[in-house]
Amino acid sequence: MLQNRHFFVIFAQIFVLNQFEMKLLLFNPEHEIALAMAGKIQTLPQLVRKFVEDLSFLPVFWAQQGDAVLVHDADVAVRQAAQLGIDSQKVEWLTERDLGRNEVAQAVSGIEVWGWNAAVCRRLGKINRLLSGMLPSRSALERVRQLSHRRQSMQLLEMLREADVVDKGALVGDSAFCQTLQQVENTIGKWGSVVLKAPWSSSGRGVRRVDGRLSDAQADWCKGILHRQGGMMVEPWYDRMMDFGMEFRMVNGRVEYLGLSCFATAQTAYSGNWIASEVEKQDFLTHYVAGDLLQQIRQQIMSWMPLFYAGYEGLFGVDMMIVHSDEAQKYVLHPCVEVNLRRTMGHVALDAWRFKHLQGHLFTICRNTDGFYVHVTSENPLSDLPYRKK
Repeated sequence: MLQNRHFFVIFAQIFVLNQFEMKLLLFNPEHEIALAMAGKIQTLPQLVRKFVEDLSFLPVFWAQQGDAVLVHDADVAVRQAAQLGIDSQKVEWLTERDLGRNEVAQAVSGIEVWGWNAAVCRRLGKINRLLSGMLPSRSALERVRQLSHRRQSMQLLEMLREADVVDKGALVGDSAFCQTLQQVENTIGKWGSVVLKAPWSSSGRGVRRVDGRLSDAQADWCKGILHRQGGMMVEPWYDRMMDFGMEFRMVNGRVEYLGLSCFATAQTAYSGNWIASEVEKQDFLTHYVAGDLLQQIRQQIMSWMPLFYAGYEGLFGVDMMIVHSDEAQKYVLHPCVEVNLRRTMGHVALDAWRFKHLQGHLFTICRNTDGFYVHVTSENPLSDLPYRKK
Protein backbone atom coordinates (compact mmCIF):
# COMPACT_ATOMS: atom_id res chain seq x y z
CA MET A 1 0.00 0.00 0.00
CA LEU A 2 2.86 2.37 0.86
CA GLN A 3 4.54 1.60 -2.46
CA ASN A 4 1.32 2.38 -4.36
CA ARG A 5 0.97 5.66 -2.49
CA HIS A 6 4.56 6.56 -3.37
CA PHE A 7 3.79 5.73 -7.02
CA PHE A 8 0.94 8.23 -7.14
CA VAL A 9 2.86 10.88 -5.20
CA ILE A 10 5.67 10.78 -7.76
CA PHE A 11 3.28 11.27 -10.64
CA ALA A 12 1.42 14.03 -8.82
CA GLN A 13 4.75 15.85 -8.53
CA ILE A 14 5.84 15.46 -12.16
CA PHE A 15 4.28 18.78 -13.13
CA VAL A 16 6.17 20.48 -10.33
CA LEU A 17 9.42 18.76 -11.25
CA ASN A 18 9.15 19.92 -14.84
CA GLN A 19 8.74 23.52 -13.72
CA PHE A 20 11.74 23.52 -11.37
CA GLU A 21 15.22 22.11 -11.82
CA MET A 22 16.41 19.70 -9.18
CA LYS A 23 19.77 18.28 -8.25
CA LEU A 24 20.07 14.52 -7.94
CA LEU A 25 22.03 13.24 -4.91
CA LEU A 26 23.42 9.72 -4.67
CA PHE A 27 25.29 7.88 -1.91
CA ASN A 28 27.71 5.36 -3.47
CA PRO A 29 30.07 4.30 -0.64
CA GLU A 30 31.42 1.46 -2.80
CA HIS A 31 33.44 4.16 -4.60
CA GLU A 32 36.90 2.80 -3.71
CA ILE A 33 35.91 -0.72 -4.77
CA ALA A 34 34.94 0.70 -8.15
CA LEU A 35 38.26 2.55 -8.45
CA ALA A 36 40.15 -0.66 -7.74
CA MET A 37 38.16 -2.44 -10.46
CA ALA A 38 39.35 0.14 -13.03
CA GLY A 39 35.99 0.38 -14.78
CA LYS A 40 35.33 -3.35 -14.98
CA ILE A 41 31.80 -4.55 -14.31
CA GLN A 42 31.63 -5.58 -10.68
CA THR A 43 29.39 -7.67 -8.47
CA LEU A 44 29.44 -6.17 -5.01
CA PRO A 45 29.64 -8.49 -2.00
CA GLN A 46 26.23 -9.00 -0.40
CA LEU A 47 27.21 -7.12 2.77
CA VAL A 48 28.37 -4.11 0.74
CA ARG A 49 25.14 -4.12 -1.28
CA LYS A 50 23.17 -4.14 1.96
CA PHE A 51 25.23 -1.20 3.26
CA VAL A 52 24.57 0.77 0.05
CA GLU A 53 20.83 0.07 0.12
CA ASP A 54 20.24 0.67 3.83
CA LEU A 55 22.09 3.99 3.90
CA SER A 56 20.94 5.34 0.53
CA PHE A 57 18.94 8.02 2.40
CA LEU A 58 22.14 9.61 3.80
CA PRO A 59 22.19 12.59 1.36
CA VAL A 60 19.25 14.03 3.32
CA PHE A 61 21.93 15.48 5.61
CA TRP A 62 23.27 17.76 2.86
CA ALA A 63 20.23 18.05 0.59
CA GLN A 64 18.84 21.50 -0.09
CA GLN A 65 15.23 22.47 -0.71
CA GLY A 66 14.02 20.76 -3.88
CA ASP A 67 16.91 18.30 -4.25
CA ALA A 68 16.18 14.69 -5.12
CA VAL A 69 17.77 11.71 -3.33
CA LEU A 70 18.07 8.38 -5.13
CA VAL A 71 17.13 5.67 -2.63
CA HIS A 72 16.49 1.94 -2.56
CA ASP A 73 13.05 2.33 -0.95
CA ALA A 74 11.36 5.73 -0.62
CA ASP A 75 9.03 4.79 2.25
CA VAL A 76 11.91 3.35 4.27
CA ALA A 77 13.99 6.48 3.59
CA VAL A 78 11.22 8.71 4.95
CA ARG A 79 11.08 6.64 8.15
CA GLN A 80 14.88 6.65 8.52
CA ALA A 81 15.02 10.45 8.25
CA ALA A 82 12.11 10.83 10.70
CA GLN A 83 13.83 8.59 13.25
CA LEU A 84 16.73 11.06 13.24
CA GLY A 85 14.38 14.01 13.63
CA ILE A 86 14.95 15.27 10.07
CA ASP A 87 12.02 16.68 8.12
CA SER A 88 12.39 15.12 4.68
CA GLN A 89 9.50 16.96 3.03
CA LYS A 90 12.00 19.36 1.47
CA VAL A 91 13.48 16.61 -0.72
CA GLU A 92 12.13 14.31 -3.41
CA TRP A 93 12.75 10.61 -2.74
CA LEU A 94 13.32 8.80 -6.02
CA THR A 95 13.86 5.12 -6.69
CA GLU A 96 15.58 3.81 -9.82
CA ARG A 97 12.12 3.04 -11.22
CA ASP A 98 11.05 6.66 -10.68
CA LEU A 99 14.21 8.02 -12.26
CA GLY A 100 13.75 5.70 -15.22
CA ARG A 101 10.75 7.78 -16.32
CA ASN A 102 11.76 10.48 -18.76
CA GLU A 103 9.40 13.02 -17.16
CA VAL A 104 11.39 12.77 -13.93
CA ALA A 105 14.86 12.53 -15.48
CA GLN A 106 14.21 15.66 -17.55
CA ALA A 107 13.81 17.68 -14.33
CA VAL A 108 17.33 16.78 -13.15
CA SER A 109 19.67 19.74 -13.59
CA GLY A 110 22.79 18.23 -12.03
CA ILE A 111 24.12 15.19 -10.24
CA GLU A 112 26.16 14.93 -7.03
CA VAL A 113 27.52 11.54 -6.00
CA TRP A 114 29.63 10.41 -3.03
CA GLY A 115 32.51 9.84 -5.45
CA TRP A 116 32.78 9.76 -9.24
CA ASN A 117 33.83 6.53 -10.93
CA ALA A 118 33.00 4.52 -14.04
CA ALA A 119 30.64 2.17 -12.19
CA VAL A 120 28.32 4.88 -10.86
CA CYS A 121 28.23 6.52 -14.31
CA ARG A 122 27.33 3.18 -15.87
CA ARG A 123 24.57 2.73 -13.29
CA LEU A 124 23.07 6.18 -13.87
CA GLY A 125 23.24 5.84 -17.66
CA LYS A 126 21.49 2.49 -17.42
CA ILE A 127 18.72 3.94 -15.24
CA ASN A 128 17.97 6.64 -17.80
CA ARG A 129 20.03 7.61 -20.84
CA LEU A 130 18.83 11.22 -20.45
CA LEU A 131 21.26 11.52 -17.54
CA SER A 132 24.29 10.65 -19.69
CA GLY A 133 24.90 14.25 -20.70
CA MET A 134 25.49 15.24 -17.06
CA LEU A 135 28.14 12.59 -16.37
CA PRO A 136 31.92 13.15 -16.39
CA SER A 137 33.92 12.09 -19.42
CA ARG A 138 35.97 8.89 -19.45
CA SER A 139 39.18 10.92 -19.27
CA ALA A 140 37.89 12.87 -16.26
CA LEU A 141 36.94 9.62 -14.50
CA GLU A 142 40.36 8.12 -15.17
CA ARG A 143 41.96 11.29 -13.84
CA VAL A 144 40.01 10.93 -10.57
CA ARG A 145 41.06 7.28 -10.37
CA GLN A 146 44.76 8.02 -10.82
CA LEU A 147 44.69 10.92 -8.36
CA SER A 148 42.94 8.68 -5.80
CA HIS A 149 45.91 6.30 -5.75
CA ARG A 150 47.50 6.37 -2.29
CA ARG A 151 50.88 7.10 -3.87
CA GLN A 152 49.53 10.59 -4.55
CA SER A 153 48.85 11.07 -0.84
CA MET A 154 52.44 10.00 -0.15
CA GLN A 155 53.73 12.86 -2.28
CA LEU A 156 51.56 15.40 -0.47
CA LEU A 157 52.79 14.01 2.87
CA GLU A 158 56.40 14.51 1.78
CA MET A 159 55.72 18.15 0.90
CA LEU A 160 53.94 18.80 4.20
CA ARG A 161 56.83 17.26 6.16
CA GLU A 162 59.22 19.64 4.37
CA ALA A 163 56.98 22.69 4.69
CA ASP A 164 58.05 25.84 6.52
CA VAL A 165 56.01 25.45 9.71
CA VAL A 166 56.45 26.60 13.29
CA ASP A 167 57.74 23.26 14.58
CA LYS A 168 58.88 20.59 12.14
CA GLY A 169 59.75 18.40 15.09
CA ALA A 170 56.05 18.20 15.86
CA LEU A 171 55.36 16.38 12.57
CA VAL A 172 55.66 12.67 11.79
CA GLY A 173 54.74 10.51 8.83
CA ASP A 174 56.42 8.28 6.30
CA SER A 175 55.30 6.02 3.49
CA ALA A 176 56.71 3.78 0.76
CA PHE A 177 55.25 2.41 -2.45
CA CYS A 178 56.34 -1.19 -3.12
CA GLN A 179 55.82 -3.08 -6.36
CA THR A 180 57.16 -6.51 -5.34
CA LEU A 181 56.77 -8.74 -2.32
CA GLN A 182 60.50 -8.48 -1.70
CA GLN A 183 60.24 -4.69 -1.50
CA VAL A 184 57.35 -5.05 0.96
CA GLU A 185 59.39 -7.41 3.14
CA ASN A 186 62.45 -5.13 2.99
CA THR A 187 60.37 -2.14 4.09
CA ILE A 188 58.86 -4.14 6.96
CA GLY A 189 62.41 -5.03 7.98
CA LYS A 190 63.28 -1.33 7.99
CA TRP A 191 60.34 -0.13 10.10
CA GLY A 192 59.31 -3.22 12.08
CA SER A 193 55.63 -2.61 12.84
CA VAL A 194 53.86 -1.36 9.73
CA VAL A 195 50.48 -0.83 8.12
CA LEU A 196 49.95 -2.27 4.64
CA LYS A 197 47.43 -0.52 2.41
CA ALA A 198 46.06 -1.38 -1.01
CA PRO A 199 46.51 1.63 -3.35
CA TRP A 200 42.74 1.88 -3.86
CA SER A 201 40.72 0.97 -0.80
CA SER A 202 38.50 2.59 1.78
CA SER A 203 39.17 2.92 5.49
CA GLY A 204 39.09 -0.48 7.17
CA ARG A 205 39.16 -2.38 3.87
CA GLY A 206 42.38 -3.21 2.12
CA VAL A 207 44.36 -2.33 5.27
CA ARG A 208 46.45 -4.74 7.37
CA ARG A 209 48.81 -4.29 10.31
CA VAL A 210 52.01 -6.36 10.34
CA ASP A 211 54.45 -6.76 13.23
CA GLY A 212 57.97 -7.79 12.27
CA ARG A 213 57.28 -10.20 9.43
CA LEU A 214 54.54 -11.36 7.07
CA SER A 215 52.56 -14.44 7.96
CA ASP A 216 51.74 -16.83 5.13
CA ALA A 217 48.18 -15.47 4.98
CA GLN A 218 49.42 -11.87 4.90
CA ALA A 219 51.94 -12.71 2.18
CA ASP A 220 49.17 -14.25 0.06
CA TRP A 221 47.02 -11.16 0.59
CA CYS A 222 49.94 -8.94 -0.49
CA LYS A 223 50.51 -11.02 -3.61
CA GLY A 224 46.86 -10.58 -4.56
CA ILE A 225 46.98 -6.80 -4.12
CA LEU A 226 50.30 -6.54 -5.99
CA HIS A 227 48.84 -8.55 -8.87
CA ARG A 228 45.52 -6.70 -9.07
CA GLN A 229 46.62 -3.14 -8.28
CA GLY A 230 50.29 -3.14 -9.25
CA GLY A 231 51.69 -2.10 -5.89
CA MET A 232 51.29 -1.77 -2.15
CA MET A 233 51.65 1.12 0.26
CA VAL A 234 53.72 0.42 3.39
CA GLU A 235 53.68 2.87 6.30
CA PRO A 236 55.17 2.78 9.80
CA TRP A 237 52.67 1.93 12.51
CA TYR A 238 52.15 4.89 14.84
CA ASP A 239 50.84 4.88 18.39
CA ARG A 240 47.74 6.85 17.52
CA MET A 241 46.00 8.94 20.17
CA MET A 242 43.12 10.19 18.00
CA ASP A 243 41.96 10.61 14.42
CA PHE A 244 40.77 13.79 12.81
CA GLY A 245 40.72 15.44 9.43
CA MET A 246 40.28 18.63 7.48
CA GLU A 247 37.52 18.93 4.90
CA PHE A 248 37.71 21.01 1.73
CA ARG A 249 36.19 21.77 -1.65
CA MET A 250 38.18 22.50 -4.83
CA VAL A 251 36.61 24.29 -7.79
CA ASN A 252 38.50 25.70 -10.78
CA GLY A 253 41.81 25.20 -9.02
CA ARG A 254 40.77 27.13 -5.91
CA VAL A 255 40.51 25.39 -2.55
CA GLU A 256 37.94 26.30 0.09
CA TYR A 257 38.36 25.10 3.67
CA LEU A 258 35.10 23.77 5.11
CA GLY A 259 35.99 22.60 8.60
CA LEU A 260 37.49 20.05 10.96
CA SER A 261 36.36 16.47 11.37
CA CYS A 262 36.92 14.65 14.67
CA PHE A 263 36.09 11.00 14.18
CA ALA A 264 36.41 7.65 15.91
CA THR A 265 37.73 4.38 14.52
CA ALA A 266 37.57 0.75 15.63
CA GLN A 267 40.82 -0.93 14.58
CA THR A 268 41.21 0.63 11.10
CA ALA A 269 37.49 1.05 10.33
CA TYR A 270 35.47 4.25 10.65
CA SER A 271 32.90 4.19 13.45
CA GLY A 272 31.60 7.73 14.02
CA ASN A 273 31.93 11.53 13.88
CA TRP A 274 31.53 14.24 16.49
CA ILE A 275 28.93 16.83 15.41
CA ALA A 276 30.50 19.86 17.04
CA SER A 277 31.24 23.51 16.34
CA GLU A 278 34.58 24.53 14.87
CA VAL A 279 35.43 26.29 18.13
CA GLU A 280 34.87 23.10 20.14
CA LYS A 281 36.90 20.93 17.77
CA GLN A 282 39.72 23.44 17.49
CA ASP A 283 39.83 23.87 21.26
CA PHE A 284 40.06 20.14 21.84
CA LEU A 285 42.79 19.55 19.25
CA THR A 286 44.95 22.39 20.54
CA HIS A 287 45.33 20.59 23.84
CA TYR A 288 47.66 18.25 21.93
CA VAL A 289 49.09 20.19 18.98
CA ALA A 290 49.66 23.91 18.51
CA GLY A 291 46.87 25.89 16.85
CA ASP A 292 49.44 27.70 14.71
CA LEU A 293 50.70 24.37 13.39
CA LEU A 294 47.19 23.26 12.43
CA GLN A 295 46.59 26.55 10.65
CA GLN A 296 49.87 26.34 8.74
CA ILE A 297 49.22 22.75 7.65
CA ARG A 298 45.78 23.81 6.44
CA GLN A 299 47.28 26.63 4.40
CA GLN A 300 49.93 24.31 2.96
CA ILE A 301 47.26 21.85 1.85
CA MET A 302 45.28 24.65 0.21
CA SER A 303 48.43 25.74 -1.65
CA TRP A 304 49.64 22.29 -2.76
CA MET A 305 46.37 20.59 -3.69
CA PRO A 306 45.81 22.51 -6.95
CA LEU A 307 49.32 21.42 -8.04
CA PHE A 308 49.34 17.78 -6.90
CA TYR A 309 45.68 17.21 -7.78
CA ALA A 310 45.27 19.43 -10.83
CA GLY A 311 42.06 18.72 -12.70
CA TYR A 312 40.09 17.48 -9.72
CA GLU A 313 36.81 19.25 -8.97
CA GLY A 314 34.70 18.74 -5.88
CA LEU A 315 34.86 17.82 -2.22
CA PHE A 316 37.87 16.18 -0.61
CA GLY A 317 39.19 15.43 2.85
CA VAL A 318 42.63 14.95 4.35
CA ASP A 319 42.77 12.45 7.21
CA MET A 320 45.29 13.14 9.97
CA MET A 321 46.09 11.81 13.41
CA ILE A 322 47.61 12.88 16.68
CA VAL A 323 50.33 10.45 17.73
CA HIS A 324 51.96 9.66 21.05
CA SER A 325 55.58 10.82 20.97
CA ASP A 326 58.55 8.89 22.36
CA GLU A 327 58.79 11.68 24.91
CA ALA A 328 56.49 11.39 27.90
CA GLN A 329 53.31 13.49 27.76
CA LYS A 330 54.10 14.77 24.27
CA TYR A 331 52.05 14.43 21.11
CA VAL A 332 52.94 14.98 17.46
CA LEU A 333 50.91 15.43 14.28
CA HIS A 334 50.69 13.15 11.25
CA PRO A 335 49.46 15.71 8.68
CA CYS A 336 48.39 13.39 5.86
CA VAL A 337 47.38 9.81 6.53
CA GLU A 338 45.41 9.83 3.29
CA VAL A 339 43.53 12.09 0.90
CA ASN A 340 39.94 11.19 -0.01
CA LEU A 341 38.85 12.69 -3.33
CA ARG A 342 35.14 12.45 -2.56
CA ARG A 343 32.61 13.46 0.02
CA THR A 344 33.53 12.03 3.42
CA MET A 345 31.75 11.29 6.68
CA GLY A 346 33.51 14.41 7.92
CA HIS A 347 31.54 16.44 5.38
CA VAL A 348 28.36 14.71 6.57
CA ALA A 349 29.11 15.72 10.16
CA LEU A 350 29.69 19.32 9.06
CA ASP A 351 26.34 19.29 7.23
CA ALA A 352 24.62 17.70 10.24
CA TRP A 353 25.57 20.74 12.37
CA ARG A 354 22.71 22.71 10.78
CA PHE A 355 20.23 20.47 12.63
CA LYS A 356 20.20 21.97 16.11
CA HIS A 357 18.97 18.80 17.85
CA LEU A 358 22.04 16.91 16.54
CA GLN A 359 24.64 19.43 17.70
CA GLY A 360 27.16 18.09 20.18
CA HIS A 361 26.20 14.48 19.41
CA LEU A 362 28.08 11.49 18.03
CA PHE A 363 27.04 10.35 14.54
CA THR A 364 27.66 6.62 14.04
CA ILE A 365 27.01 3.91 11.45
CA CYS A 366 25.73 0.79 13.21
CA ARG A 367 24.72 -2.72 12.22
CA ASN A 368 22.20 -5.16 13.65
CA THR A 369 20.45 -8.30 12.39
CA ASP A 370 18.24 -6.19 10.11
CA GLY A 371 21.12 -4.35 8.46
CA PHE A 372 22.82 -0.97 8.73
CA TYR A 373 21.48 2.22 10.25
CA VAL A 374 22.55 5.68 11.45
CA HIS A 375 22.58 6.20 15.21
CA VAL A 376 23.02 9.55 16.92
CA THR A 377 23.90 9.64 20.61
CA SER A 378 24.84 12.32 23.12
CA GLU A 379 27.97 10.33 24.00
CA ASN A 380 31.17 12.34 23.55
CA PRO A 381 33.57 10.25 21.39
CA LEU A 382 36.54 12.06 22.88
CA SER A 383 35.65 11.57 26.53
CA ASP A 384 37.98 8.59 26.97
CA LEU A 385 41.01 10.43 25.59
CA PRO A 386 43.68 11.86 27.91
CA TYR A 387 42.85 15.52 28.34
CA ARG A 388 45.98 17.59 28.63
CA LYS A 389 45.86 21.10 30.02
CA LYS A 390 47.17 23.83 27.77
